[in-house]
Amino acid sequence: MSAVGRSVERKDGIGKATGAAKYADDLVFPGMIHGRTIRSTIARGILKSASVKGSVPGLTVVDHRTIPGRMRTAKS
Repeated sequence: MSAVGRSVERKDGIGKATGAAKYADDLVFPGMIHGRTIRSTIARGILKSASVKGSVPGLTVVDHRTIPGRMRTAKS
């Protein structure tokens, strides 16, 4: 292996160092929707209710029942 014992140039290094690299947060598509996850600050807490005050155009509130499939975190 010719790379053993020496530095190897990263193919993505220049783009990341200069800020030219594109990440998922940088992508924008026509008609794209945006979401935000709000997590509890209380470990093992139970949410009994939630409300949105006022009218916000285009706002949709969802919970675990709205999204199909098994809910899991990166660790599970």
